Amino acid sequence: MENNERLVIGCLIMSRSAYEYMLDQGITVEMFSLEAQEVISGILDYRLENDTDLVPLTILKSDLLSKSGISELIDFQEHESSVLYRAYFDVFQNQYLETQAKALMHDVNFTKDGLLELSDSLIAITEEKEKQTLAALAKETIDEVIARNDRDYKNPFKTGLYDYDRLGHFELGDLVILGGKSGHGKSRFALNLTYRWLESGLRVGYFSYEMTARACLLGLALIRENLSWDKALAQKDQCFGSDEIAAVEMAIDYLKEKPLVINEFADKLPQVELLVRRNNLDVFIIDTVNELMSDDAQFWVKLAKIASGYKRIAKKYNCVCVMLAQLDNTQGRPIKKDLLAGFKGMKTTADKMDFIYRAEEEDPYKCPSELRGVMEIYRVKGRFTGTGKTMLRFQPVTGKISELNEMDKVVIRNAFQGGNK
Repeated sequence: MENNERLVIGCLIMSRSAYEYMLDQGITVEMFSLEAQEVISGILDYRLENDTDLVPLTILKSDLLSKSGISELIDFQEHESSVLYRAYFDVFQNQYLETQAKALMHDVNFTKDGLLELSDSLIAITEEKEKQTLAALAKETIDEVIARNDRDYKNPFKTGLYDYDRLGHFELGDLVILGGKSGHGKSRFALNLTYRWLESGLRVGYFSYEMTARACLLGLALIRENLSWDKALAQKDQCFGSDEIAAVEMAIDYLKEKPLVINEFADKLPQVELLVRRNNLDVFIIDTVNELMSDDAQFWVKLAKIASGYKRIAKKYNCVCVMLAQLDNTQGRPIKKDLLAGFKGMKTTADKMDFIYRAEEEDPYKCPSELRGVMEIYRVKGRFTGTGKTMLRFQPVTGKISELNEMDKVVIRNAFQGGNK
C-alpha cells in the first residue's frame, strides 16, 4: 500500500470532516488498491449509519490495518487540519486519475476515431455520466411510448389509492415535494406511500431527520396492522395486549425482508447519493428537508438549492425523490394562485408539488364533522399532469390512509357546496 493511500485511509478513519470532503470530491472504493478496498468499504458503511468522528478500528475486521501501520501513522490532532486532509486526498485522487489516463493512452489507436474514443474515455473517468447517442435515445423513447400504450402497462409508482393516482403518476427522475403545515400528516402520508410501494416490489429508501429509524419501522408496522400509535408507545394510559404485540412482531418480521433502507444519519447529499446508488433504489424519501438547515433570511434559497440536489440524484439514478417540506407560514388551503408565491424557487425545481391539509388539525373546534378524519391533497404543480385536488380517509390514531367511500364523497361535496368547510 502506498504511503499516500494510507494517509487518506487514516483521515477517513479519524475525521468525519475529511470523510465528508472526500465524499463531495467523488471518492470511490475503486480508487484504492485491492488490498485496501475491504477497509474502505467498511469505513463507508460505518459512517453511513453512525454520526461519529472516529471509526473504531475493531469494526473494520481486517488485518490490513496492523500490517500497514495505519493505526500508528495517523495522529488525530495533526490530521484534523482541513488543509492536510484536503491535500492528501487531492494528491491521491490526482495519482489515481493519472494512472487511469496512462493506461488508456497506452492502448490508444492513434487514428482519428481512436483519438476521439480516447477523448471520451478521459472525460468518463472524471464523471459518472453515461454516454448516449441520439439514435439510442430515439429508440428508448419509441419503446417507452409503445410500452405505455400496451393494455397491460402499469406505472410502477402507482400507489393503489385511486383518487390520489388520478392526479397524475410519478415518473422516473421526478422530484415530488410534499408540503404542508406541521402536524397535518406529511410523514404519515409518506410512510403509507412507502408501505404501498414496498408491497408492489419497489426498492425504497426512507431518510428520516425527524423520527428515529425505529419509529419509522414501527410506523410502517402499525400502518400494516392498523394499530394505535398511542398504545404502541404506551401513551395516555394505553398499552398493547399480547395479540397486538404479536401482530406488530409479525409485521416487523415481514418488513425486514423487504427491499427497504431506513437511515437517520445520511444528512448530506453525497451520503444520500451513495445509498441510492449502492441499494439501486427506485424511490427515496426525505423527511423532512427543513431539518437540514437553519431558519434564517436565506432559508428558502437554501431549500431550493437542496431540492435541486435531490432532483439531480433522482435523474442521475433514474428513480423518484419524494421530499417533505414543512410550510408553516401558509394560511389555509392552497386554493389561490399566489398562496405559494413565497416558495417559487422550490416549486420551480419540483416536477410535482402536493400540499397536504387537514381541517381537523387546522382548527379542531371549528372543523365540520364531514371533514373529520379527512386528508385533503392539493396538487399545486404537476409537470405534464396539471393541478388538481383529492381527498383521502386519514386515521389519526393509526396513521393509516385509505380511500373515501362514495357516500363519504357525496356528503363532503355537499358540505363544500353549502359553504360548510
